[in-house]
Amino acid sequence: MNIAIDARYVREKPSGIGTYVQALVERLPTLASHSRFLLWTHPLGPRPLSRADNVREVVVRPGPNSPLPIWWPARYTPFDGVELFHNPHNLLPRGVPCPSVVTVHDVMAIERPDLHLPGIERLAKRTYYPGAVWRALRESTLIIVPTEDTARRVLALEPSARTRVRVIREAAEPIFRPASDVHLPRQHAAVLTESDAPYFLVVGANAATKRHEDAVTALASLPLRGAWCSCNGEDPAAAVPALRRLPNRSESPTASPGCPESAARTWSR
Repeated sequence: MNIAIDARYVREKPSGIGTYVQALVERLPTLASHSRFLLWTHPLGPRPLSRADNVREVVVRPGPNSPLPIWWPARYTPFDGVELFHNPHNLLPRGVPCPSVVTVHDVMAIERPDLHLPGIERLAKRTYYPGAVWRALRESTLIIVPTEDTARRVLALEPSARTRVRVIREAAEPIFRPASDVHLPRQHAAVLTESDAPYFLVVGANAATKRHEDAVTALASLPLRGAWCSCNGEDPAAAVPALRRLPNRSESPTASPGCPESAARTWSR
């Protein structure tokens, strides 16, 4: 079988989807050695993405979320002989001439477009991005989702997808494993946060699309006392405005020893 995979998320800029796609690129050609793969690659991605004999690559210059390959995919990469197309980042381009598999990580662009992207980017992408997600839900041959909750959300939006949805959980890297001694991590966390109070850790790049401020606002509205919220990012003050708008809250920034990219905030009633 000839399979095309959009691998443009693998580039110099790290991302969760990029890690997911990299894992596919590293494993699929060996697992399906009888098939041949065509990888759509990003101009800034590593070369080659795969050294397997059954892989060839084509550079698609617009980014993975650009409207041009979504509207006119055949202008940017050949579909001649392609028997299956896989898009691993939520979208189905228009007019794909073969069976398709789309990994839908979330449906926020449809459910909550106000939270999906910030400002100008949201205004620009609303002209095509939600439609490409809808196309994936309605027209793709198979839909992969990472959780049962995502599957429920997909089916609530598009009941006709019931027979096409498959839940395939994403594997965690070896570092994410239960601690052999549960007391040691708690002690370590207390040293980092300078508190033994319960805490939430919000992990993600310090980018507007990650909406750290919204996460802090939501957590701060919960009826908790002494809870901490630690946000991973380059700007230690990124979450402060959200807390300042909340009534009867106070925030006191602390540095996390040994963790310079963290910003910790605590609130109290």
